[in-house]
Amino acid sequence: MLSKWFGVIGGVGTTTSFLPQVFKSLRSSSLEGISPLMLIIHFCGVSSWMVYGYLRNDPILVATNSIAAVLVGTIGVRYLLVYLKGKRMPLPENHIIP
Repeated sequence: MLSKWFGVIGGVGTTTSFLPQVFKSLRSSSLEGISPLMLIIHFCGVSSWMVYGYLRNDPILVATNSIAAVLVGTIGVRYLLVYLKGKRMPLPENHIIP
């Protein structure tokens, strides 16, 4: 039972740590300092944890990582929309994504 509480605390902490970045990105059109590669890696990571939680029948892992995937996806979509419109957010010079 104690391990479940640590899972809840860890999942909620990890998931909510992305909220300030989501709010900041939605309030402004600047996503300066956000690495598109970090977004991709983080999204793949939380998606993998979500699948792992599903396979282990662990609703805490599924729920927290589903929310995290939505938050990371929100910033990723925002990044793409702003980038494709060409507004105030060029890709960094050393970006890896072609």
